[in-house]
Amino acid sequence: MLRIFKTVSDLVKEDIEGNSKVVKKDIITKCQINVDDIICHGEIYNDRGKVLKSMIRIHVKDVGNFIVKEKFDIIESLRNEVDKRTKIKGYK
Repeated sequence: MLRIFKTVSDLVKEDIEGNSKVVKKDIITKCQINVDDIICHGEIYNDRGKVLKSMIRIHVKDVGNFIVKEKFDIIESLRNEVDKRTKIKGYK
């Protein structure tokens, strides 16, 4: 099941010497992710150690980590829906 998520990333620019510098923080982009490929999801903490309730980190198989602007419970319910679907061998 494909779904569009709002992801948060930083824009980084490299110098001639190879040092990286953050040009702009917290850029929101859209990304289409297959919910079947989400392996795990977890909470994100701020500088003070408090949980950010509006953003979570997900790991997508064969792609990597994303920071998504969704609540933990919503991703958990999406993953549970995937587990409840009947899978027939040989069909996608």
